[in-house]
Amino acid sequence: SVTATKQILLERVPPVLVLHLKRFVFCPNEGVQKVHKFIEYPAALALSPKWFAKTAEAKQHMGSKYKLSGVIYHHGSQASGGHYTCDLLRSANEWLRFDDVDIDCLNSIDDALAEKKDRTAYILFYTICH
Repeated sequence: SVTATKQILLERVPPVLVLHLKRFVFCPNEGVQKVHKFIEYPAALALSPKWFAKTAEAKQHMGSKYKLSGVIYHHGSQASGGHYTCDLLRSANEWLRFDDVDIDCLNSIDDALAEKKDRTAYILFYTICH
């Protein structure tokens, strides 16, 4: 038995950064369970230099900044079922909420960032700022 670590470093950044939050865990006695813990995520995201490889190409991308452009939520208390909705940035400051056939305007990005008891953020979409 040995102790090992795995590290992945960036050389380039994508135009859209997709972050998948681990919301489901396997418990031997209970099976797959949903993680309900609120995870705070920012409206703006700056990539830390420690996430980049030490190459000339990577140095060009250090300091890249992203803005939140979409959030997919899981509603429901169980991993085996539930409902999904999405908040999406349509224009500079216009956020829309998609819930099946319903589309609503949000008052502000704060609605997309706020902790809600009926939903948990599942997938985050960040768009690079130029």
